[in-house]
Order: sequence, then structure tokens, then C-alpha cells
Amino acid sequence: MGEGPSGSDAGLERLAVRMRGHAYSVHRHDSYAVGVTLAGVQAFWFRGERRYSLPGQVVVIHPDEPHDGSNGDDARLEYLMLYVPPAVLKMAAERHPAPLPFLPQAVCSSPRIRRIIRSAFLSFPDELEDLAVADIVSDLAYALCQQAGRPSKEPRHVDWRAISQARGILESAGSDRITSDQLEAATGQSRFALARQFRAAYGVSPHQYLLGRRLRFARRLIAGGAGLAQTAALCGFADQSHLTRHFVRRLGLTPGDFRRKCRSGEIAVGA
Repeated sequence: MGEGPSGSDAGLERLAVRMRGHAYSVHRHDSYAVGVTLAGVQAFWFRGERRYSLPGQVVVIHPDEPHDGSNGDDARLEYLMLYVPPAVLKMAAERHPAPLPFLPQAVCSSPRIRRIIRSAFLSFPDELEDLAVADIVSDLAYALCQQAGRPSKEPRHVDWRAISQARGILESAGSDRITSDQLEAATGQSRFALARQFRAAYGVSPHQYLLGRRLRFARRLIAGGAGLAQTAALCGFADQSHLTRHFVRRLGLTPGDFRRKCRSGEIAVGA
């Protein structure tokens, strides 16, 4: 059976599963369950039919929908699942006055939803930062509405005062942890509205903007001879492995490789 859940008080729970055989009897969730199959065949009874999800396919189970869960063949089944309370999803989809998204088929192929789920597990099982949760839930609400065939529109209005205030807070963060509550209090915008407007203005979410700033600072420190653990602490990462995961994702190098290339003269870093 798989790894346990990991989540956040901000309304998102993550579950990584590895299993063989029949694992779950018929049950219901009080949240949206949105997952991606990584290996094997995910099989479940849902709305009177046997459903199958193959590697790369997305599963969406709506709140209070009875279903079970098992392997569809003899291979080991691996999948990732996000659980989002409907009230939180509704707040994230506030630009959509219609009811919450409904996907009748339960299994679909959506590269966008698959990407969102995978991104939510980059640091698993470490706890997600608060800003990352807002980013993921906002993206997921948008993608589910699109998949359900509801029109999705970019923000019509950008509150430049609000996003400039948010950007200033992110720029001055240093190693401090910035939360969605802080940005909401400073800007008067909900975390989800701010995430959408920030992305419309700057091309990235507040969380991605903060990560980019931290990694720029990390590159300068490493190039200047700082130790990797010290760099992680000074740049606001939980530990050296947390720094490494994001460093590799953004630069394609580990911090150690980057340091060696700086020392050999292959890479030079300026202000």
C-alpha cells in the first residue's frame, strides 16, 4: 500500500499510492478527488460501470460520489491524488458564477490537469508552502472548468495597486516565509484573485515569482562561495534537498554541479 497523505490547512490534501490488488471498498469523499495514474491500471466502480484509468490519464471523482478502488491488472498500480473541498474550489473559481465543474466520464486525458497534479507533488512529502497551495488550487479550478466545457476567461481587470504591493512584499521577503494571508491583508484581494491577476500581469503566480527570486539569490550566493546548506537557509528553502529540487527544475543542474561550473569558469554570475 502507498505513501500516506500530505497536505495543508489551506484546503488541499495529497496522496501518493502504490498498491496491488483490491484496496478500497465502496466509499465517498466530501471533496473533489482529482488524480493521475502513473503506472498500472487504476480500476473502480463508478455510477454503475467499471472504469479504467491508464498511465497518463486523469481521474475526477466528485464529492459524495460512491466508488471503490483496485488494480485493473496484475501490475503494481501507482497514482497521485489531490483532494480539494468544494467550498475551496468554488472560491478559486469565483469568476465562474455557474455551479461547480462536473465531469460525467470520471476518466479523461487532460495534459493541463496532469501537469497541475504532478507539480503539486514536486516536493512531496514535504508540506506545500501556503502560496503554492493557492497557485495549485487556482490552476486546478480553471482547468476543471475548461474540461467540463465551461468558458474560462482571463481576468478582465488587473488591480495594479494590489499586485504591485504583493510584488513588493515578495521582493523584500528574504528568507521569511510569505503566506497568502499576508498578501490578502496587504492587497485586499483574495488569494485566488491575486494569483490570477499576478499571472496576467507578470506571467507567473506569486509563488513562482517568489521561487524565481529565491533561486536568483541562491545562484549569486553559490557563485560567491557560500555553502549549499547555508544558501538554502538564507534563501528561504526548507533544507538543502528542497533547494536542490527547485534548482534542478529551473536550471537543469544541481546546486553542486552549478558550484563546480562556477569554480571552473564555465559559468559566471553577475548582478
